[in-house]
Amino acid sequence: MQRSGSRPPLFLIRTWQGEVASQRTLARHLGPGQPIYSLAPPRGEKPGDFPVDAHAWAELALSRLLAVPHSGPYLVGGWSFGGVIALEVGERLVRKGFEVALVAMLDTRLPKQRPPRRRGREKRGALHKSVKTLDRFLELDTRRARLAFVRQRAARRAEKLASRWRRLRGPSAPESEVVPIATPGVAPADATHVTMTGRRMSQLQRAIWVAYLKYRPGGSALPVLQLRTAQSEAAAADATLGWGPWLHGDLESALVPGEHMTMFEEPHVGVLAGRLAAALARASARSRPPSRERANWTL
Repeated sequence: MQRSGSRPPLFLIRTWQGEVASQRTLARHLGPGQPIYSLAPPRGEKPGDFPVDAHAWAELALSRLLAVPHSGPYLVGGWSFGGVIALEVGERLVRKGFEVALVAMLDTRLPKQRPPRRRGREKRGALHKSVKTLDRFLELDTRRARLAFVRQRAARRAEKLASRWRRLRGPSAPESEVVPIATPGVAPADATHVTMTGRRMSQLQRAIWVAYLKYRPGGSALPVLQLRTAQSEAAAADATLGWGPWLHGDLESALVPGEHMTMFEEPHVGVLAGRLAAALARASARSRPPSRERANWTL
């Protein structure tokens, strides 16, 4: 977005297609002296065109980031799910020998952790249920009663399958109707910035949901700037939006005005840009410039 400027470049990772306008507004407030590279989300029409999880998504973003001539230190950031990818990209940069001066996580909530399924107990419960159903069937005296029982069970099973199919297809709406689709972790009523036409989610939206729900943090010692809204803090019931146990490096967390979907709008974006600019300046000042030997080695 801004390729010139005397400051180290900021790499912003996009996951939603509609983030371009928000990042351009942020770039205007950061000023012409701050170079910004925006990494686009993957494109495609089939499920196989998209990353299967956050780690594969991070590898894709990393390959695009390394295509930009820069030897570090790196400043990486992202909004919402993009903040998750930014953190994972930062970890991969460190493993490759680069220096990461800052990871900016803009209103990024940690995906809720689901407890592992107790498969043994589930199997025993299903077997017990099947035995009870068989006992009820054998207690019936007449052929007509048994046939009615089987038909009733089949009708209930068909009704359950139809209900699951309706949930997968989404709400019944005309093809021309615009249906709001929520950002992961945000109530549908708040997700007015992302829409789709028809009944199905786009493959990109499906890929984001799958990657978001499957994500498991591994912990990070990178310096992190966390800018959060009151809406997300209340939803997570935590000032660190759930990331506290997983961020072991320098963590700067600040509350910014607006909500998850409006933090890039005027006048909120001015405060957001001010906080971000100050953190970028501090990160650049404390990071050491790479030596000639290190720069040659990383290239």
